[in-house]
Formats: sequence, C-alpha cells, structure tokens
Amino acid sequence: MIRYVAVKVGRALFVVWAAFTVTFVLLFVFPANPVDLLFDPAEINSIPPEVREQVAHSYGFDRPVVVQYLDRLGHAVRGDFGTSVQSGRAVDAAIFDSLPSTLILATGALLLALLFAFVIAVVATTTRRRWLREAVESLPSASVSVPVFLLGVIFLQVFSFRLGWFPSFGNSGVKSLVLPIVTLAIPVSGPITQLLVRSFASEFRAGYVTTSRAKGAPRGAIVDGVSVTVAPGEFVSLVGESGCGKSTLIQAALGLLPESARIRGGTIAYSGVDVTNWSDKRMTRVRGNYVGFVPQDPGTALNPTKKIGRQVVEAVRFNNPGRGDADRHRDEALDYLRTAGLKDVERLFEQYPHELSGGMKQRALIAIALAGKPKLILADEPTSGLDVTVQRVILDHLSELGRSLGLGVLLVTHDLGVALDRSDRILVMREGEIVEEGAAQELVDRPLRSEYARRLLAAAHGPGRLTPHKWAAATVVPRVAIEAHDLRKHYTVRAGGGVHVVRALDGVSIAVRTGKTHAVVGESGAGKSTLASILAGFVSPDTGVVNVGDDELTGLSHGRLRELRRRLQFVFQNPFTSLDPRFTVSRIVAEPLRAFRYPGGKSAFRARVRELLQAVSLDDEYLDRLPEQLSGGQRQRVAIARALALNPEILVLDEAVSALDVSVQAQILQLLVDLQAEFGLSYVFVTHDLGVVQQIADDVTVMKDGVVVESGPADQVLRSPAHAYTRVLLDAIPGERRYDVPAEQSA
Repeated sequence: MIRYVAVKVGRALFVVWAAFTVTFVLLFVFPANPVDLLFDPAEINSIPPEVREQVAHSYGFDRPVVVQYLDRLGHAVRGDFGTSVQSGRAVDAAIFDSLPSTLILATGALLLALLFAFVIAVVATTTRRRWLREAVESLPSASVSVPVFLLGVIFLQVFSFRLGWFPSFGNSGVKSLVLPIVTLAIPVSGPITQLLVRSFASEFRAGYVTTSRAKGAPRGAIVDGVSVTVAPGEFVSLVGESGCGKSTLIQAALGLLPESARIRGGTIAYSGVDVTNWSDKRMTRVRGNYVGFVPQDPGTALNPTKKIGRQVVEAVRFNNPGRGDADRHRDEALDYLRTAGLKDVERLFEQYPHELSGGMKQRALIAIALAGKPKLILADEPTSGLDVTVQRVILDHLSELGRSLGLGVLLVTHDLGVALDRSDRILVMREGEIVEEGAAQELVDRPLRSEYARRLLAAAHGPGRLTPHKWAAATVVPRVAIEAHDLRKHYTVRAGGGVHVVRALDGVSIAVRTGKTHAVVGESGAGKSTLASILAGFVSPDTGVVNVGDDELTGLSHGRLRELRRRLQFVFQNPFTSLDPRFTVSRIVAEPLRAFRYPGGKSAFRARVRELLQAVSLDDEYLDRLPEQLSGGQRQRVAIARALALNPEILVLDEAVSALDVSVQAQILQLLVDLQAEFGLSYVFVTHDLGVVQQIADDVTVMKDGVVVESGPADQVLRSPAHAYTRVLLDAIPGERRYDVPAEQSA
C-alpha cells in the first residue's frame, strides 16, 4: 500500500515538474525575449533599450537561463509564485482569494455529475423498456464525446441570452454559477455513469446469486463447514451441481479466491503445513510445486499465441529454474507430454492449441500440471466439455497417474456416474455443505441419507426409458415427419500451407417418424450439428434432399422457408447464450408470435405466453424476469417454450441438455417426453451421450466422420449394437462400468 501511494505521489510530482518546465521554456520561445511580455504590445518599439535592460535586470532575465530555471524552481517549491505584473499582487494571494469560488464550482459540478450519473444508472439497470435503456445508456458516451467548449456555447445561449443568468449581464449569486457548473458537470458525469451502471448491474446479479446459493447457510456463505482430505495415491471426487460451492472450495485451497471472498473459519493444510493465511507470493511455492491444477476449459486455459511445447517448458522452468538448461527443460517437457498420454510429442511440441483436439489440449494441461512434480492434483471439471469417449480416456489416465506416481487426485465434477467409475472416495456437496460421504461401493450398497444424493445417483445410472407423466392428449397419424436422403456437405479448409476438403456429411440419410424421438449420436466432428442445421434449413446441402411431410425443404425461397418454420423449430445447445440477456422471459417467448404476426393484441400475446410457460412448468412469476435471474434448467425451459410458440410439428434439439447438470438434464428430458405425449411432437435429438439416448429415443442414428455407421430402433441399437464404434460409445457411458445400483436405491 505504501509503495502504491509513493508511486502515485511520485507521478503527480513529475507531472507538476513537467508542466513547470514546459511553461518556463515557452517563456523563452514565444516571444524570444520574455521582457516583451511585460509591456503593451503597441508600445514595445518605442521603449528605450536602457529601460528594457533595467526591467530585465530587476526580474533576473539577464542571468543565465539555467540559473533562472533553478531559481524559479526553488521559489515554486517554497510556494512563492512571484508577483502579478498586471495587478501588482502576489500570485499565491490571488489564488487563495479565488479559492472559495473555485471550490464552489468544483463541488457543485461534482455533486451535479453524481446526481446525473445516479439517475441514469438506476434507469439503465432497472427499466424493462429496451428503447429507454438504450437511449439512457447512450447518454454517457454522448457527454464524453461532445467537446466542452461546444457545451459552453450551447449553455451560453440558454443561461445567458435566454435567461440572463450570466455574470457579464450583471447577475451575481447562485444564478451566475449555473452555467459553469452545468458545463463542467456533464462531461464528468459520463465516466461516473459508466462505472455506476456496471456496479449496479453487478450488485443485482450478485444479490440474486447470493440469495439462491445461501439457503440455510450463514448470510453470504458459499462454503460452510466443509472438510476434505486426500491421501497420497487416493482418488477422491467432489460431486455437486452448479452453484454448490465446489469451485469456490478449490479456489480457496489454491489461494485464488477473488477479493470479495473471505475465509471466515477453518484451515487449509498441505502435508500438515497450515497455508490458510499465506500471502499470494508464498502460495506460488505451493501452486505447481506441491499442487498441480487442471482447469475446466482447455480452450481458454492454454495461451493461443504460444506453442504447446513452450507452455510446458515454461512450467518446467518455473518449477526447476536454471540458466543454460534449455535442452534439459525441453527433454523434461517432452517426457511430461508422454506421461500425460500424448503420442508423437515431437510434432505436438511445435503445434499451437488451436491445432489440437479437445482431448489433446486437456492432456497438455495435465502435462503442465505434472511439470511441478506435485504431490496432489486438483482437477476442476476437466472433461465437462469433452465427448464421453474422450472423457473416459482422460479420467482413466488421470486415475492411473495417481496410482503409478503416488499422487493424490481431487476430481471436481457434477456427474456422480463419472465419480463412481474410478473414485476411492466420494463427497457429495450441496449449497456449500457436504451432504453425503463414503467409499464409492459403499454409496451404492447402503441407503443414502440425502435425498439430493439419491437423485444424483438415479440420474447417474439413468432411470431407463422415460414415460410421460400425462396421458397422451395428441392423436398421432403414423407417417414420416421429416426425411433426408443422401445429404452431402463438404467444406474447403486452408491449413498447413495447403487446401483440405472436410467431408462434414457424406451420403447421410435419416427418417424421423411422427410423434417419435430420433436421436443422432456421435462424437465431436461426426457431422451431427451440420445435419441438424440442414434439417432446420439453416444450411443448404451440396447434394441431397430434405422433406418435411410432403414439402421439400431444400431449395426453398426465403419466403416459403419462413412459412415452413411454423412447422419446424430449433432448440440450441447453450441456454446461456441462446436467450437475449436484455429481454424479459415474456418478450423472449413472445418473439416468434410477433415475427409471425400472431392474431390479437397484447392481451392475446400475454395469454399465449402464460400458456406456453405453463406447458414447460413455469408459472407467471417468471414473466418479467431476465435470463440472468434464471438457472440453467429454467433458461432451457424458456427456450423450449419459445420453440413451441407457433405450434410446430417438429423440434430439432442440438445437444439441448449437454450444458446442464445431470439432475436438471433429467427434468428437461422428462419435460420433453411429457410435451411429446401432449402435443404429438417429433424430435430430432442430437447428442454425444448414449446415456441420454437410453432415456428418450425411439430410433437412433450413429454417426462417425460424416457417415452413418448404424441406424435402427433404439432397443436394437443399444442392446445389440452391430458396429464397433457404437459399442465404444456404450462402454463410455459414465456410471455403467463397475457398479450395479439396487432397485430401492434408484427408486
């Protein structure tokens, strides 16, 4: 803190000195002789030279320039600014005489700026009207952009010539201060408004998060009385859904809590050494050297501008510094890449992150974590964004590393099935507390105390084929709802100095039955999303035909395709990005109604929106909420309600539950089954997880590298897979490997 203040004071003194120096230099540049500034310009030529010399001597202008500079600098340091030539008064006395007026102007301008900023920030962060919010948010930028002198001219017209509130017109008192105060306040209010808008928005979000997370816990507590121990060679899993405090616990253990968070009680110890109150500088000795950290998203954790090898070498060098050891550091980095399970490491060493797959990026992060030769590895959702097959390989390798190197591993995950497959011990966390703990087999064998843990266990193993909670209300005529034949879509990609053709789809055919769910399964790059985009009319195939009922979709004009969208709607993967954050739930759901001119006025719109929200099990209290005030599952329910607004026959769902926690997944899948029974909907359900397919699909198409490797009824494909790739996907379903759940446990 002292160093920070010293730096700021030093910079301020430097600025003052620079301003003084520039002013002094200008005295000798404009004009060349500073004595000329002391006389009336009209009389300069008539003044005798001896008078000039006398004046120059009295003011010290006849001394060397360096001496004058040092003399005036010394006077300025002592607070002596000399005497005004025009008034004959000391300059510092004149400054103090005008100080009250200056303070009044500055204080008035600041208070007025704060008032402007507060009002604008409140309106911008609370109004539901988009046009008003956008108009108000544009004011700060406008106030900063308009030059002050132009504002002065505008206000001069208003306050002086119109109202006469200006000193030059003989007015005094408060009226004479209005013009300068307003002119000064408006430019200052712009930056203050921007700061307040961000602050208010953060407070509103933080208030919602705190309220939703702190049920039953002390006010503001995210983690409450949690104890976790990991022994050498032990694989421990910390399981819980979003918002339960898992990541906060890991951040606390690594000394990486944000400034707003505080450890109120308890201790953090490694090998018996208490590091709870260690400074960040001391914690750098722990991070990397003792604890290796594998973050969640390899796409953002790796530096995109550095080659993989360089990033691993940096970790090696940081934990084992030494000059002249470049070759040794490189060899160690290559060894760690091999230990992390990567092949052809010499080539990977020279590649950038964007040239690697998700699984390879995650292995590179594991290599970086191993570079410090840690005794413990903390892995925070390290495979949540990966395919199930890649997830299995990465976590199995992490488990094997723990056993072979004697490392303790703490895995943070939201999927209890992932934890059951490989953990020695499991802790289930909810709302900042541990609600269940025990060995993996023990949690399966004995009755669980927590209803929450029982739900997670049931979701992990899957309840089998879901059945609707409602009686089927729709009459479904057996026919094909949407059909694609021999679709091909190729992309040309420039990479590695050459041109490559990517065959996203290569002769794909699919038929979706009315009132049924047809799952399209495969890993990343299989062509699933390309197929979904073509079926929805977002992308045109190179060759092939798509028919919706009796109408051909491919090649339609924009107008006819728009009309066809009444029958076919799309639900996107990520509910956190597919909803406009500025719109209320009511406006989001009503958007298709406005776009397609749904008959009736506002009351009809409102009634239809309520009906749609009721269909997805949301009541009227959600109508005026913003997306940031909803959980992930609630957001996806809103997205589904929006898709149902026009009474479509077909829904294309692209990984619609992959971004959700497992128990929320189960709720959304049950909702889809209920809606299908009620409205006779047909689903094209794109997913990489056969565990989800088991619960919802009637038919399955398995894709790999742009081609269909297997297709048929779900029971046949899942129970007696004909292709080896389908068997690989089935083996990768989390929670299916080692444990059988008793019937009473999953009920």
